[in-house]
Amino acid sequence: FVARRLWPSPEAGQSMSLPGWLLSFLRYVYAVARDVADGRLALHAASLVYTTILSLVPLAALGFSVLKGFGVHYRFEPMLEALLAPLGKEAAEISERLMSFIENVNVGVLGAVGLALLFYTAISTVQKAEDAFNEIWHVRETRPLARKFTDYLSVLLIGPVLMFSAVGLAGAVTASETVQQLGEYLPMAVLLETVGRVLPVVLVACTFAFLYKFLTYTRVNIKSALVGGGVAGLIWLIAGWAFAPFVSGANSYT
Repeated sequence: FVARRLWPSPEAGQSMSLPGWLLSFLRYVYAVARDVADGRLALHAASLVYTTILSLVPLAALGFSVLKGFGVHYRFEPMLEALLAPLGKEAAEISERLMSFIENVNVGVLGAVGLALLFYTAISTVQKAEDAFNEIWHVRETRPLARKFTDYLSVLLIGPVLMFSAVGLAGAVTASETVQQLGEYLPMAVLLETVGRVLPVVLVACTFAFLYKFLTYTRVNIKSALVGGGVAGLIWLIAGWAFAPFVSGANSYT
């Protein structure tokens, strides 16, 4: 009944007499509720959680190796610690342990089989993310094998460099002498503090938007990708706030 009113057939001509923007909003709400109820989103989410846990160290090892080639790998641990910030005061210890695992993964001495398994583990994670996005966008086709290899490696190898460049550029701007002098004034100090808090959320939102735009095997409107990335970034932030007190009070956390 609702679908017939929101998307009336030309013969029926029975549409809701609502403003265009409200009708469009109701269509989005209905479509999301329908896909959550009828789709396999929970199955994809569980698959992504399991795969991410298994591939966290291989993915980080690849990113670390790329940054090491540029001589900026020493900045990887602070980025990892910032990513794990929702874990609370234990984030530093967990990131330190993860870094010890990552540094033990010497890509140069893995051999052909080990290197192939390392890339397969990382690529399979990206593939599962693409499958989830294709499910959301109702895409039934998949990338050709050659496109998967080139596109996925582009995400895995270029992504860490772009992320580091964005963080490094933001850090260079805030650390400049001009900005530091302006920060002595109260309004500018408040503005800089606000930017410092908002910037990580913006980077996460841009990362989600990039994945929605690039990984989904269909033409995604850049505006839709940015809106989706912004919503996902806010949910990520709220989930982090909720997760921190939960793990801090868990008895089996250690």
